[in-house]
Amino acid sequence: MVGPKLYQSISEIRPPSASFSAPASIPFSRPSEALACTMDEEQIKRRIVELQTEHRDLDDAIERLSQQPGVDELRLRRLKKRRLMLRDCIARLQMELVPDIPA
Repeated sequence: MVGPKLYQSISEIRPPSASFSAPASIPFSRPSEALACTMDEEQIKRRIVELQTEHRDLDDAIERLSQQPGVDELRLRRLKKRRLMLRDCIARLQMELVPDIPA
């Protein structure tokens, strides 16, 4: 098993949908909404696992970085924001897996 990925700089961390751009004809407010609509259930599950792994790795990196003396606060804040963004993206994708229940 491969150990957690250590991030040396914020530039090593890229958004999960960095290479995705929604076509102009699809009226989505976020690229992840368009992406979720085109993914089947298995792809969504795989993406959730990938994002959870990245979230866990970031959590470990943040923990180690925060224990170091003279920590770069800006870098730490950016890593925490990235971790929160991943958590939100995971939650959105998990909601895609839940079937709509009529009221």
